[in-house]
Amino acid sequence: MVQRRPTGLSIFDLLEKELGTVAYPNENPEGSTLGTTAARLLIGNVNRIAFLIYNLSANVLFIAPNREVATTRGIRIGPSQGVMFIWKEDLSLPSSEWWGVMDAGAAQQLYILEMVTA
Repeated sequence: MVQRRPTGLSIFDLLEKELGTVAYPNENPEGSTLGTTAARLLIGNVNRIAFLIYNLSANVLFIAPNREVATTRGIRIGPSQGVMFIWKEDLSLPSSEWWGVMDAGAAQQLYILEMVTA
């Protein structure tokens, strides 16, 4: 069965109507690997309206909106799991600088996708 696009507004039209601007995806803006030393995952950006961090590794990832992230301090993201922050639900958190650290292993893989307004 062929799915037809509904008439009316596209997702981009809806975003522009809601935000007054358009938003674009940006993949892995700071890189896609992380080890056991805390590193910045996302720079602070007031134009970021949402982001997704997905842990592609077999280890546990911890993230926090500051460089004090540690395996005992932060949001825990297990193997093959992710988190998403959206401005409507999480207020200014998506625009913050985000840091991460793995509980084990060097150069573990992540996938990061941010949505940034023009």
